[in-house]
Amino acid sequence: GKDTVHIDFWTADATAVDFYLIGAGETAYALPIQTGSWQSVDIPLSEFSGVDLTQVNQFKFDAQTAGDSPTIYIDNLYFHTVGGDTGGETGVLANGDFESGDFTSWTQTPDGGSIALDTSEQGGRSGTVARLIASGSTVSAQDVLLSQVNLMELDSVAISGGDQVTVSVDVYGSLSGAGGVVFIELISRNAAGVETGRSFIGPAPVTPTTTWTTYSETVSVAADVSGGITLQLKSSCGPVDGCVVDASFDNITIVAAGGGGVVAEPSDAPDAPTASDTISIFSDAYTDVTGVDTNPGWGQTTVTTTESVASNDIIKMAGLTFQGIDFSGNAQDVSGKDTVHIDFWTADATAVDFYLIGAGETAYALPIQTGSWQSVDIPLS
Repeated sequence: GKDTVHIDFWTADATAVDFYLIGAGETAYALPIQTGSWQSVDIPLSEFSGVDLTQVNQFKFDAQTAGDSPTIYIDNLYFHTVGGDTGGETGVLANGDFESGDFTSWTQTPDGGSIALDTSEQGGRSGTVARLIASGSTVSAQDVLLSQVNLMELDSVAISGGDQVTVSVDVYGSLSGAGGVVFIELISRNAAGVETGRSFIGPAPVTPTTTWTTYSETVSVAADVSGGITLQLKSSCGPVDGCVVDASFDNITIVAAGGGGVVAEPSDAPDAPTASDTISIFSDAYTDVTGVDTNPGWGQTTVTTTESVASNDIIKMAGLTFQGIDFSGNAQDVSGKDTVHIDFWTADATAVDFYLIGAGETAYALPIQTGSWQSVDIPLS
């Protein structure tokens, strides 16, 4: 069986859109609206309690509750099993700093509240953070949830029952009125999706303030984690007039208590190159040729950014499917050279092909070794 329905959508003008799953009954789910960018949403099928999941036959999108008539674009509408429909691959926490500029890997459950990326300066911190806002009244309550579900690995090692993990989350924000709480939760589940354990990170509840605070806790997962673990961020207001919870989250990591990390990153730079008379495409050690695009739009889903590690610029390719580096506007004559050099680092790749392209292309299989910089000189022959 499947446990999730996925939707990608884009809108310039919608303020509220309900998505309905229909099958001998129907249930609405409020899509998290953010105008001007694609939103990728995984909705647990457990949200559709009024639907017979054995005979789903229709979808419906409804914007009438907002009283307007917006335009929305829909793509990639499908059912799947989160963390278990990937041909043997397993889920790992990703995009914990939100610098990809989207909610890739996160499941949003706004429950009438708000989930958004915020790039404004908060508490002296710039960059992109996740902001969850909940409010309450005497007739309604809101549980605003942002989750990564069915996490199955820590640094390429399967999570086992009883393992200790360290969760770290930065929190900023405010509480107004009574009845508001913030929780950071690590939930264990069995293969049937039934909760087998729950741990709180930091105090329960967390009290956000206008100073960024890091909450870090080492906890043990449950004995049965055959369905993986879920990290859940929660802003919640009870049915109390005047309740508002405004909480921002950043720098979210899960690591094995003994060392390895789910979101492993290099902490050092590769050794400085010493070659002379180079044609440099991307390096701090040389002057690069002009017109290099490290993230051309080739239809890939890879999230590519330029990061600084140990004061050295590197290209990060997250969720790599394929990725180009394009300097076609300034093609280079490398016939007088005999080698192309690459330094690369990965925590989780098992196979990566490198292509040199110019009136044809040829692949070269990079030698994979996880957790350390690999320095490769490839003969142009």
